[in-house]
Amino acid sequence: MALLAFPDLAKYADDANSIPPSDQDTLSLFQDPAFAPIMQLMKRAQRVKVAKELNSAILESQGNGTETKLTGLVKLMSWGEEKLESSGVSLPIGEKTRGRNWAKQVLTG
Repeated sequence: MALLAFPDLAKYADDANSIPPSDQDTLSLFQDPAFAPIMQLMKRAQRVKVAKELNSAILESQGNGTETKLTGLVKLMSWGEEKLESSGVSLPIGEKTRGRNWAKQVLTG
């Protein structure tokens, strides 16, 4: 709800963004100590965590489990690569860890 109420704060809530807001109203909210808890909720890591939990709850309420099919396929691809490599099948050099690296990026977010 805070993202809807204060959309400009989300741009500046993360530590990675060191540029202060140019709008005076936004800057005053950004510096107000009362908004410190809201700023913590608006950090990217927290937003991703809430989005994952919400998606899981929606999927579970529809009887689909807590994981999307795409997530399951990405995990299966990573597992398959590991199995091929551990059984001695040589993969092309450019493909050896491509799936696992991609899975790591997708699943951690």
